[in-house]
Amino acid sequence: MPHIKQKEITSSNTNKTTLASIENKWKKVTNILLKQIGATEHKNWIQPLSICSIQNKILEIIAPNRFLRDWVSMHYTNKISDIWKTTYPNEIISINIITAPKLHTQQKNIANNSQNKIKTTTTNNGQTDTWEDEQPKNIIKKYALDPRFTFDNFVIGKSNELAAAAAKRVAEDTKISFNPLFLYSGVGLGKTHLMHAIGWKICESFPDKKIIYMSAEKFMYEFIHSLQNKNVMSFKEKFRNIDIFMVDDIQFIAGKEKVQDEFFHTFNSLIEQNKQIVISGNCPPSEIKGLTAQLCSRLNGGLLADIQQTDYELRLAILKSKLKYIKNIEIPISVLEFIADKITTNVRELEGALNKVAIQAEITNKPVTIKTTQYVLQDILRSNTKEITIDHIQKTVASCYNIKASDITSKKRARHITRPRQIAMYITKLLTPASLPEIGREFGGRDHTTALYAIRKIEDLIPHDTELSKSIDILINKIKYA
Repeated sequence: MPHIKQKEITSSNTNKTTLASIENKWKKVTNILLKQIGATEHKNWIQPLSICSIQNKILEIIAPNRFLRDWVSMHYTNKISDIWKTTYPNEIISINIITAPKLHTQQKNIANNSQNKIKTTTTNNGQTDTWEDEQPKNIIKKYALDPRFTFDNFVIGKSNELAAAAAKRVAEDTKISFNPLFLYSGVGLGKTHLMHAIGWKICESFPDKKIIYMSAEKFMYEFIHSLQNKNVMSFKEKFRNIDIFMVDDIQFIAGKEKVQDEFFHTFNSLIEQNKQIVISGNCPPSEIKGLTAQLCSRLNGGLLADIQQTDYELRLAILKSKLKYIKNIEIPISVLEFIADKITTNVRELEGALNKVAIQAEITNKPVTIKTTQYVLQDILRSNTKEITIDHIQKTVASCYNIKASDITSKKRARHITRPRQIAMYITKLLTPASLPEIGREFGGRDHTTALYAIRKIEDLIPHDTELSKSIDILINKIKYA
């Protein structure tokens, strides 16, 4: 742990906290973090940090250089904040990381190999970037790839198998199969993970290839900077002399026509040179409002691969894969199953829930159970609870079977209506607390025995009718998550 300056640190309640107290808290928080992220990441990214102060409930941390500051801000501040707030409630509300190189010895562990020599380069704005000499030569260093995001730790399921297969094809093939590859999904479902995985795989397989990975926002800021400094040609050269161009969150430049024009010309230049382009967005190009017609057409010219909402099996598999990063804490499979069933929004929130359970167990030194998990995750569980109404179920089932919602509750007995009605009753029993008499009443004033018959009929059919089983699974996902 680097030495912290010998001064008093004042908290927001104006009570003075001794240096020893603050240092002990920092050690405890970083030790908990160590168990979450592992020794290598901790050594590379956390050990070089030290605390400066806590003032007005803002925890100020010192980083030895701008590169480390940016990396920690992006990848670790949320984890540090969560641990600190859980361990020492009401003490901080946010974290601020500053650079103060003179307070530190030069950090030598930015990449995986701690023996590598650090090189520096001065950018156009006079700032200095650092990187390890032995990092892959083909990565433009300013846009570092996250070492956690590789194909090896990307869990594949039905919802993401197309996107994963396409990403691997781009990373492994010497020939370009589709250009661009456009990955799209909602927040936290894995598109950024796949883009980083492509980058790492290319580094490994084709070390001479030049890669740029960046966000669309970063592309915009660099373009504006080049205009302000009158070095647009330098900007153009940088992005036209590469082999793989990967841009995250393309929707950010929607509505910004000059930026889109420059991106379009960069895109065309690389396509003409037969260079690979990979782009991600939160929806297909045609649904991004404010995207120019010419750029939209270009983006639609390759392979569009969507990552859909995760199902229960994939969520459980992801949680199991994360257990290897949680040391000295036993989390029962029943707890993983509970989390997978209840946290359905995205993978990021799923992982966050697991980390929160692990942190609580570490702090309290109590075993992890479903009961303790419910308590720890009560806020998250509340936000994930969607009220499902019988009316919503009836309308969704009717829409999927191309009948009117009123047919579901009618007295009609035609087969194309009775089967959807039975399915709707079955799903109602599954997803709502409604009793059999209530279900009967909501489905056209029927008797509870009719509801019971319908439910048992579907239960009997499911094990023998694969198509029906799949249809019901799709309906349930649509009702729960749409």
